[in-house]
Amino acid sequence: MQQDTSIKQINEQNRDIQATEQGIQAESTTQTRLDRNLRNYSKSQEAKYLVRCNALVKEAKDKGITLDSKSLKLLESFNKKAQDKIKGLNR
Repeated sequence: MQQDTSIKQINEQNRDIQATEQGIQAESTTQTRLDRNLRNYSKSQEAKYLVRCNALVKEAKDKGITLDSKSLKLLESFNKKAQDKIKGLNR
């Protein structure tokens, strides 16, 4: 009986560890994808990369994934420049 309880506790701890590892992996993957799309946008200025970056940030917020503040600040500056460019074209 006591052995069954110990096995259940170990199994529960293993599930917790797996969940933590999956969360870390999701965070790392999302950050990598964001950084890659930011680099691509900085090189090409193609809007599709900026759209992808913004979608990744939204997805990360929805899933509770924390992203690097430098990447977020860079994206913010790219978004501002893109908005300024659009405003300039509309004049």
